[in-house]
Amino acid sequence: MRNNTPNARGLCAICGEPVPFYRDCHPACAQKAIRDELKRHWDLVKAEQASGAREVIGATIFAHGSVRPSRGHLTERVQLSTLCWVYHRQVTHWALLPPMPTHRVHKLVIHTHDGAALTTWRQVSFYGSKNEVEQSIGELMRRVPWILFGFGPDARAAMAPGRRRDTTREIEARRSSMATPAPTNAPRDDAAAAALEFERVNAFGVRGDD
Repeated sequence: MRNNTPNARGLCAICGEPVPFYRDCHPACAQKAIRDELKRHWDLVKAEQASGAREVIGATIFAHGSVRPSRGHLTERVQLSTLCWVYHRQVTHWALLPPMPTHRVHKLVIHTHDGAALTTWRQVSFYGSKNEVEQSIGELMRRVPWILFGFGPDARAAMAPGRRRDTTREIEARRSSMATPAPTNAPRDDAAAAALEFERVNAFGVRGDD
């Protein structure tokens, strides 16, 4: 709940009561907000399991038109209707002395829009094995075929800052033109997903990669 900018208003971001200038909220308010978010998350998980709508596929969990990671502790759900671009990122970590690769990390990278004015874009990453990421992309290709897939030059150019808004509008137009998504029993195109170009990132002697 803390940030690096001064609290100019001197008010808690949660309850609105005064706080010291170096805080953005009361510790008790932050703890309560975290507890409330966790309770909301687990209530949704129980509801998904009870309804039978929860599907764990690769690095992702699908339920009720949303997707979230199958690993880690991220509780936020990303609405499939806001997806714009999905690709596979491979991060290779290198030791400096001697220069040699130590391990690789695979991520499913998802770019979304704000679902309203198409003016705000966000990126989230889900961790998994190479096979899990490819399975997730294959499933997303089936569920949201109107978005951009892969890290090829055409996709990178289309999502460049100067073209992003127009590209997002084109994606939304494609989504609207498709009356319904692909049938839920349609096969996943794992082979096509594996063939997509992916982003290669090298991290030299640095902990973390984002």
